[in-house]
Amino acid sequence: FAVVAVALLALLGVARIRGAMVGALLCLAVLFSGWALDVYMIALTPHWSQRGLFERYYARRRPRPSPNPDPRFAFDPIIAHQMNWKGENFYTGNRVVAEECGLKYCIGSTSEWIREHPNQRAFFITEHSRVQGLLSQIRQGGGRAETISTEADDNKFVLVEATLGAGAPRP
Repeated sequence: FAVVAVALLALLGVARIRGAMVGALLCLAVLFSGWALDVYMIALTPHWSQRGLFERYYARRRPRPSPNPDPRFAFDPIIAHQMNWKGENFYTGNRVVAEECGLKYCIGSTSEWIREHPNQRAFFITEHSRVQGLLSQIRQGGGRAETISTEADDNKFVLVEATLGAGAPRP
C-alpha cells in the first residue's frame, strides 16, 4: 500500500492525469481501510483482549466434585494473579478471584489462596512477566501447573491450569 501510495502521490505532479490520480488515491484509501479492518485489526484482536483465554478457560473448566470444598465455586475457579480488575471481571461476570492486585478490594495473596485450597484444580490468569513467579508459588505448595496459552495466543496475558498440592501446614 505504501509503495502504491507514494507512486500515486508522485504522479499527482503530472497535470494531465491529476484527476485520475486523485480517484486512484481515493480507491487506494478505501482498499487500505478494508484491509486494515478485515485483516490487520482481526489479527491484532487476540492481543488486545482476554476473550480467547477465557473461552479456553470455559472450555476446560469442570464442575466441582461433590461435596464441593468451596461452595462459592460451582466450577473450577479462575484466579487473577496480580491483575487490575478489567477484562478478567468482564469475562467472568465479576466471579474471578482477584489476588495481589494492589487495589482495595484485593486484600489476599495468591500463596494464601493456594494454601487455603489444597488438592483442588484451579486456573490462573496473569501477565507473561509474572508467570514464572506464579508457577513457583504453585509448585512450592506441592502443586502441578502448566501454561495453556502462549504469546502467540495473547502477547500480554497467559492462562495457567493447576492442580494445587496439599501445601505446607498453616502456622
